[in-house]
Amino acid sequence: MKTDAKIEGYIVNGKSFVDEYSGEIYTGDKTFSEQLDALDGDITIEVNSPGGSFTAGGVMYAEITAYDKGKVTIVINGCAASAATFPCVAADKVIMSPVAIYAIHNPSRLAIGDHRVMESAKNNLLEAGAAMAEAYAKKTGKSIEAILQMMDAETTMNAKTAVENGFADEVMFEKQQIAAFWENTARAIAAASKRETAADTSKADAERVAIAERCADIMKNL
Repeated sequence: MKTDAKIEGYIVNGKSFVDEYSGEIYTGDKTFSEQLDALDGDITIEVNSPGGSFTAGGVMYAEITAYDKGKVTIVINGCAASAATFPCVAADKVIMSPVAIYAIHNPSRLAIGDHRVMESAKNNLLEAGAAMAEAYAKKTGKSIEAILQMMDAETTMNAKTAVENGFADEVMFEKQQIAAFWENTARAIAAASKRETAADTSKADAERVAIAERCADIMKNL
């Protein structure tokens, strides 16, 4: 699949880079913004990230929301978790690989100091969580309260569950599978009809019943 930009590895503030020892990739919000500025028309962004900086993810959300040169499609081919979900909820369409995962949770941070510092850290986290919940609710159509419960539970979803909950719009390859399924079904029904004569009407009817039952079983798993 052709992609115009990528969000992979940890999301960081500043420029993207690759760790020279581990080879691990870090996607920077500044680099991402520069890539988006250089693009035009409908674009596809590939995501495979466990998250990272809250503020960098927020920049990516804002950049995608502000993109007015075409539609933005995000393809999650491995993982979109934590801050990596921010750009996803800003896109016009989210497609997930059948084996990809999508995870949301409450924001977290380190704090050192007295009770005033801790109280300030708590308030900051609650405000950040409220902002996340609002963005998720806007994408999914769920209530803020329902989203906050999912964040409290540190919810991890597979592709099908993410679609059911409104975080994703489509499971990759599913349309091709459905199209192939109906094509094969149509061929089977046509073949059964051709074999139908006055003498073997009951047999053709039985074949059509069997095909219908198979259709129902397959559709349950799509």
